[in-house]
Amino acid sequence: MRLAGGPALLALSLLAPVLALMNTSCGSCGSPRGGAGDAGSSGPIHAIADMSEVLVLVGPEGFRPSEVRWTRGTPLSLVFRRTSDSACGNEVTIPDLGITRALPLNEKVEAIIPGTTVGRLELRCGTHVGHLIVH
Repeated sequence: MRLAGGPALLALSLLAPVLALMNTSCGSCGSPRGGAGDAGSSGPIHAIADMSEVLVLVGPEGFRPSEVRWTRGTPLSLVFRRTSDSACGNEVTIPDLGITRALPLNEKVEAIIPGTTVGRLELRCGTHVGHLIVH
């Protein structure tokens, strides 16, 4: 079967449903990379990890986004940045993976999640808890 418009039209027709799903499943993400979202939002902020790196801000309100969804198969780089001196503490932990990282103020700190990881993992910083959900 040959479509008028060639390969570009075919690629666009295949991508449209995926883009629509990403737009509706993320709700108030606010940024194409799953960024901090709308600070005034009362519900949880979710990020869909469709690339290998996700930035997670750590501040007085906890993790932003508070939940990251990711499909296993490739390693994921979670990059944390503590945005406030009064934020949760000086480190972030992912207990199920035995990961602990110091969180200097306003510096990016990376934690690599192996591509074989699956399940619901807690992200902890002081009393704040976020989640990484791996399908």
